[in-house]
Amino acid sequence: LTSVAAAGVAPYKAVLTHGFVLDHKGLKMSKSLGNVLDPEVVINGGKNKKMQPAYGADTLRLWVAGVDYTTDVSIGDGILKQTSDSHRKLRNTLRFLLGSISDFNPEVDAVPFEQLPSLDKFMLGRLTETFASVDHAYSSYQFYKASTLINQFAINQLSNFYLDISKDRLYISSPDDTRRRSCQTVLRHVFDQFVLMLAPLVPHMAEDAYQHLLPSPSRSSVFQTGWLRDQVSFASHEPKRWDFLMALRGDVNQCIELARRDKHVGASQECEVVLFVDPQAVPQAEEKLRDLLAMTSVADAFLVGEGAVDDLRFLLLVSQAQVVPSLSALRELCPQYHLARGADTGVAVGVRRARGQKCMRCWFFSESVPVLVPVSVAGSSSSASSASDEGADKSDLCGRCTLVLDTAATATTSHL
Repeated sequence: LTSVAAAGVAPYKAVLTHGFVLDHKGLKMSKSLGNVLDPEVVINGGKNKKMQPAYGADTLRLWVAGVDYTTDVSIGDGILKQTSDSHRKLRNTLRFLLGSISDFNPEVDAVPFEQLPSLDKFMLGRLTETFASVDHAYSSYQFYKASTLINQFAINQLSNFYLDISKDRLYISSPDDTRRRSCQTVLRHVFDQFVLMLAPLVPHMAEDAYQHLLPSPSRSSVFQTGWLRDQVSFASHEPKRWDFLMALRGDVNQCIELARRDKHVGASQECEVVLFVDPQAVPQAEEKLRDLLAMTSVADAFLVGEGAVDDLRFLLLVSQAQVVPSLSALRELCPQYHLARGADTGVAVGVRRARGQKCMRCWFFSESVPVLVPVSVAGSSSSASSASDEGADKSDLCGRCTLVLDTAATATTSHL
């Protein structure tokens, strides 16, 4: 008031107001009611660690960031457990990212943006869009919005989509395969900006993750790396197309659940998916049909050493996928399990057991996996014996995994 009276200006540039902190029932905290929650107990735990576990400072900060402080906010044991679960999911995401880029050197192994598959370009574009929204939320003091955007990105874009389908590229491909290095290129960019995005909310976890990458002496802390707007940005890449494909994954998974419920299949790799794009039910059906046909055009993606990133089978995590010209053709191929119209896309989806045998390395089913003939105790035919002898080491692998292992063996021999 003195500043306003003397100089006509407020003594601050901006001011935030907040409501009361209430208990989980919405009641005002009071010693007489015994419902006061001590922040020190939340951080370090109470005398009974089972009843009052130590959540740590980051969990408390994450709760503060996740509430709309412009109104009264509630806190209690149940709310803190939910916040702790969110904290654990974020931590697990960082652990996966760190493990996936542990053998990746950006200066040597990075793939240029122009050479990345469409999926990877889309992910980097979505990364930039998300961080721009988070930056705006921070700048306008909407911490709850920033927290929501971060969680949605970690769950919907990373865990449920990109990280899920990238495991095949990371674990099955050769270490230096372009298919794997392009994925690691994306994951490194994601980690670099994801950890910065988290730093204002959960500084201890962000710093722990950053230190695992052996930072340079000039930037020994995540808080010395600069803010989001100083980082590399990427143009948006085919967002409508990939949003449709992500929605298609949801419809396919719903149909797979019908077969899984009846114990007809277990993992999604045991399935072949059949699709029909109905012009009456799907907007821009002709364009989507051409796209899906192009994504299923590889004769046998399992025999491709590099590439096949954008193949529909790997996107849906199924062993085979095909597009048919009519709903009747779909029902004929998949009489038991089908959806006449997917809830998210309108595409008709059918599921049946995949053709071929299971590869014991990648777990996909393929007709390139040899069919082993059982050998009787008393004796066997010469053809069965020769088949068993010829494929003794790789008799249960698909053509793709056999190629990967042969390439690795050749590379090892050449270095001896």
